[in-house]
Amino acid sequence: MRLRELRYAQLPDRSRKRLLLMSSESYRSPPEFMLWEPVSVFVGTGTTRSLVAYPETADDCRAVLQYCRENGLSICPRGSARSYGDAILNDQNVLLDLSRMKRILEFNEEIAQVTVEAGTKIVDIFAKCHHLGFTVPASPTDSTISVGGALAANVNGKDSWRVGNFGDQVVRMKVMLASGETRALDRDHERELFLAIVGGMGLLGVVLEVTLQLRKIPSPYLDVSISSAADLDDLLRQLDKLKNSANFVVVWIDGYASGKNLGRSVIHATTWAKVDFGAEKLKRDIEKGIETLAGQRRNALAFYRATRHLINLGFHVQKILFRPFNKFYFWLHKRGEKASIKPELFLGHNFDKSYVVPPPDILCGPHGYTVQITIPYGKGKEGLAKMLELCRDLPCPPATTILRLHRKDDHLISFSEDGYSLNVEFHPKKRHRAQMQKFMQRFIDCGIRYGSKVHLPKDITLTREQFRCLYPNYRKFLEIKQQVDPEKLFQSGMYRRLFAEQR
Repeated sequence: MRLRELRYAQLPDRSRKRLLLMSSESYRSPPEFMLWEPVSVFVGTGTTRSLVAYPETADDCRAVLQYCRENGLSICPRGSARSYGDAILNDQNVLLDLSRMKRILEFNEEIAQVTVEAGTKIVDIFAKCHHLGFTVPASPTDSTISVGGALAANVNGKDSWRVGNFGDQVVRMKVMLASGETRALDRDHERELFLAIVGGMGLLGVVLEVTLQLRKIPSPYLDVSISSAADLDDLLRQLDKLKNSANFVVVWIDGYASGKNLGRSVIHATTWAKVDFGAEKLKRDIEKGIETLAGQRRNALAFYRATRHLINLGFHVQKILFRPFNKFYFWLHKRGEKASIKPELFLGHNFDKSYVVPPPDILCGPHGYTVQITIPYGKGKEGLAKMLELCRDLPCPPATTILRLHRKDDHLISFSEDGYSLNVEFHPKKRHRAQMQKFMQRFIDCGIRYGSKVHLPKDITLTREQFRCLYPNYRKFLEIKQQVDPEKLFQSGMYRRLFAEQR
């Protein structure tokens, strides 16, 4: 039996039915780099099946678009597949996986710009330019995220209140539209489409190339300081001061604290260190840092996969375990600010730290949720207090509660705000499923009252009505989509859940 026939035989009935319906004279076999595969993502979405394309050139992408138009299939671009929910699912349709389009096309040291293909990983850019004194602003904590995915999701870093989100670092891009036409966009040329594609979740076209504005830094090292906040008032006072002095800030919040201790937290603040170790040592340190990063990621994921059942078991008594741990962690940092004895490599501090805790699929478990939601500065104390209280009263409070600072941008569907964001991860048990679903709706509705936004790549719970309240610019977004993709070629599970009109 030939390989393609074998794959056909392994398909579920509905996939076979789709192929049989497409077996008319007009149907042609997909390109050889397109294969039916099971597809799943991090948290709570189950497994789907899609025809996955692995293009290596723009012509390959154009061939996939043509194939989809001819056979009535929709298409969803995918980078490194790091989104948590249905933003990168397209059941029984096509996924365009851009991971093989990963070349660094140009690095202009004089103007601090780098041009890359969309599948290039963030860490690959650091490998190219970090030892020369350049950084990628608004870098997420996962080094394996692709540039195209970071642009489509408009991700944020620990420095986003200073530099904006990832989209603010984009100088220009090359995009292939549903027609197969390729356009070069920037903020001056086709500005409206540019602002819609950044943060647009891949629903308007295929991003082929991206030019990023890098930033010059004194060294690839950070001076790190850790302090504690006794309550929410103390936390917000300290954050107001750090806005002007720190380059990066991230806050761990004790999700179990209540009463006068509500908002009890530990603050990690860092600044770029001014050190001169020499060009050769810097290059060796960066190479070793990237090698260590890959090793730690590989080992950590193997460990967490091997122990996932024990981790799940531990969450059955999470209140017994987490409450004293949170108190101990706060007490450990309670005795004043602590500064690092020597500078830490940015690569280790920004990326490796995320491997201290399990990845989202294990941390949240088979029934879990992750949500990142903003609260504007003007309503910060009231909004944070209300949301923390809602989370604390659950039978399964958050496994982690992380706070960051942000600033607003002008992209149409963008997770940005002059304010704070809470990133909470829940690991409910199966018996809590109905209660947790109701809680998530209350939690989002609470955010809507405070003018919040929800980060779409981490969402699996928003209703269409909630989405429209959170993102009132969705109408303008859909108008632009009608102009550049009138046949609705670009779709995803999230698109059908949140954007598409009900029939």
